[in-house]
Amino acid sequence: MKRLSIKHKAKQKDPDLDADSAETLIWTCSACGADNPDSKQTCVSCGGDRAGDSATPKPIEPAVEPTIEPAEEPEPLEAPEPEKTDAEETPPEPTIFSFDTDSAKLEPPSPEPETAPFLPTPTPYSQAPPSPTVGHGRFYMVFVNTPAQSLIKSKVPIEFDDFPVVSIGRSPENVVVIPDQEVSRKHAELTMSGTRLMLKDLNSKNGTFLYNGKEFQQVHDSVEVKPNSIVKFGTGTIVRLTGE
Repeated sequence: MKRLSIKHKAKQKDPDLDADSAETLIWTCSACGADNPDSKQTCVSCGGDRAGDSATPKPIEPAVEPTIEPAEEPEPLEAPEPEKTDAEETPPEPTIFSFDTDSAKLEPPSPEPETAPFLPTPTPYSQAPPSPTVGHGRFYMVFVNTPAQSLIKSKVPIEFDDFPVVSIGRSPENVVVIPDQEVSRKHAELTMSGTRLMLKDLNSKNGTFLYNGKEFQQVHDSVEVKPNSIVKFGTGTIVRLTGE
């Protein structure tokens, strides 16, 4: 029997693969300085011929281990500083007392000037003012008799300060109004002449009369009247003039 022999063809290796993986020889191009595998006859970089460039073992690059940097430690939290009050920020300045008496001599305090006591000025004694006389006091007219019964015994003040001339009559325009038909509208008037009280008739129809102690005497022009004098206006109104 014939033996069949099967020849296995060896698989050719790729020179480039062999140069990259298994081959460790390289040559350096003298033209451009690029490294090339030993299987290459031309420079893979510039394409120049290998010429007399010799191959040398490819240096084994050391494995670079990754560097693990330690994690940064977190900064410790600082506690907030307490706020300072005004008294803490600016401490009061200490008060310095000096007891050095050598440089300055102590002088006794100067005496205070004497002041004369206040004495009120004596007021000379004066007697009380005399009682008011006629013309300086206050006068009243007291109705003794009149047709108007409501006026009998009434007391009417005579104000010479407000009315220098006190008119008397039936008209409401007068200072003293007498509701008597026998009294004229403007019958008479009273005035002050210095210190004297004067009564004047104003040409009345039924006349003005002053009692003299015995009878009523008619007043034709002006006449002075004394306190407690009795005067009649017309025929039915009688008054008494009093003073204070």
